Amino acid sequence: MCLDIAERNDKLSIMASQVKFIKQQEKDEIPAKHTKIRCSCLTLVRWVDAYRCLYCGIFYCRACAEQHFGKTIEEYRAERA
Repeated sequence: MCLDIAERNDKLSIMASQVKFIKQQEKDEIPAKHTKIRCSCLTLVRWVDAYRCLYCGIFYCRACAEQHFGKTIEEYRAERA
């Protein structure tokens, strides 16, 4: 698959690229546990390790997810403790 993730500033094109990448892997009969997602920073992440925003629907790697959501996992856990 191409490393380009469409227009990296356009959320709809990012999501469309991610869906296309997932569908291609399904077509290639790659098991779900081995399916990968390409974050908008171009990092390739296992689907089960990706973070998906409930509002925009885009999958992120951990670093981009923390930036997107505005706090680190540790900060989130500390708030809930």
